[in-house]
Amino acid sequence: MATNLIAVLLVTSGSRGDKLLFHYPLEEAKKQKRRKAYISEGFYAARPNIYDAGLAGGERQPMSGVTPRDQPLQNYTYSVLANLLAPKNANCGQAFELTVDNMVFVGHSMLASHTGHHAKPLDDGQEDSHTTPTSFLFNVVFVLEQASCSRLLSKSYHDLSRRIAIALAHEEKRCHYLGKEAKVIVRVQEELAMERMTEPEEVDPVLMFSTVLKASSVAQDLCQVFESLQSTGALRVQINRFVDVSFCLPQLASPGQTLMPCVLSSGIQVRPYHACLLLDNVSALEQSLPLDGSPPLSRLLRAYSPLKSMLTLSHDSDLPLTQVFHLVSHLVYWRKATVIYPMCESNVYILSPNANLERVSSLAADFMELFGEVSLAAILSYFSLPTPLGQQHLPSGLVKQRDDLVRMVVWMLQHGLLSQIHTYVFLLIDPADPASSSSRNLENRGSGSGDRFIKDNPKLQQLQASLSGTITSPPPSDDLHSKQARQNLGTDRMPAAFDSDNGSVDSLLQELASQLNTAEMEAVKAVDASQSSDDLELFSKLCPYFRGRHHLEEMMYYENVTRSQLLTLLDKYSRILVSVSHEDSTIAGD
Repeated sequence: MATNLIAVLLVTSGSRGDKLLFHYPLEEAKKQKRRKAYISEGFYAARPNIYDAGLAGGERQPMSGVTPRDQPLQNYTYSVLANLLAPKNANCGQAFELTVDNMVFVGHSMLASHTGHHAKPLDDGQEDSHTTPTSFLFNVVFVLEQASCSRLLSKSYHDLSRRIAIALAHEEKRCHYLGKEAKVIVRVQEELAMERMTEPEEVDPVLMFSTVLKASSVAQDLCQVFESLQSTGALRVQINRFVDVSFCLPQLASPGQTLMPCVLSSGIQVRPYHACLLLDNVSALEQSLPLDGSPPLSRLLRAYSPLKSMLTLSHDSDLPLTQVFHLVSHLVYWRKATVIYPMCESNVYILSPNANLERVSSLAADFMELFGEVSLAAILSYFSLPTPLGQQHLPSGLVKQRDDLVRMVVWMLQHGLLSQIHTYVFLLIDPADPASSSSRNLENRGSGSGDRFIKDNPKLQQLQASLSGTITSPPPSDDLHSKQARQNLGTDRMPAAFDSDNGSVDSLLQELASQLNTAEMEAVKAVDASQSSDDLELFSKLCPYFRGRHHLEEMMYYENVTRSQLLTLLDKYSRILVSVSHEDSTIAGD
């Protein structure tokens, strides 16, 4: 949710001067009424509005202090906001950004023009049709907190303001929409002022803008924009029920994720063995699609299941794998889906460190409505420790059937309450081995996801320190998912580290020598399983993965080995292989 968004404003500039037509939310507008209650007695008293004094003819004084965070716009009257934010002819069609009192005002000024047709009566009773062009400047401004407003966030809100401005300018040219709405808003403000025999600025802001909200459709659209940004960070609104405006804040993401404008370049790396998890049911998503939506997307949704990998989805929907990647990335970007590993009994789930447990109470009612008289807190308690899904034995009073548990896990993943952890393998040499004195430190082995995880984990840092000077190995290519790997997706498997037709132990050890240093080679030879050509061949094939950058499921997919084969190998080489468990950083976006 867009917690740094303070308000959205609509300002116009025309022949009748600069006007603040709309201000939302209403509670923020209400705070401006307090400006008349300011007193100036005492050192700690609230100071009067210095801008009002300046506009009234008094000498403008330097500003002292800043606006409180909970009342960021209270010191500004409507006329001041209108003068500050009104577009100018010189800046028409350009980005607008202004920083005042720890607030950033972001907008995009635009010229709205319309050529109206009017009939002028003639002396002979006929009418002479002629055109009267009308035009004015307007600006849709978003108010942000300066402390959390990055350059990328500012550009994102400017892009949204530009899209709304283009839609409003189009409707103004087509049917004089914005001009009519501006007249409605001004008439409402003047009527309320006349009823109270006062100026429009003296009218209760909540009363005035709530009345405007009921009377003006453009005010309702801006209200929808603000609420959508606050709740989900994504919006789809129809300006004048004619022009679609869609937008998504790239900094926000699905639970536990952080996305940039380009999903794949931000850390979310979709792999063929990944799966897609929709954050809503399929029917609701299909109904939300526009009429001109992509037919391949509909085919993908019909074949969707959280149990299916991307590769299986590609086969079932009869779509190329690269197109499935693009469609899933599109869904992830628009908050409609997230990327997970296909659900199976071997998956290990645990309470997400990013889970907002304050929301559990509000989600508990929805959970009970879906799954009967089942406590969400009771179910979550069984995921306090990492346990494979197939070994979760919940009481029959909570879960009657196995399918119910799967549905519950899917629901909790959709709401960001659970995260999956994977097992990563490191090749570590016993520090008591004298041959390891010439090895290098672990952190010199690259910048893969496992390395980043070690730097962020104090316990693993202690393990690394205890083994300092014992690990060395020239790493393989930084990523086994290089261009060559992507070109081989058609075969659905990556090429093995090497192909050995000669199964003898000596030839396998000779091949291993090109990947390991002397200390590691001696440690491998000391393992009893290395006397078996079958075990040594499998170890040699998987050796490039034993650097903590690739989890077990990744090894299984790319090297076409079963989980039992892999676990057996890890057990046989447990003397030199160390396993750690953490989230998949390519999915978590860390």
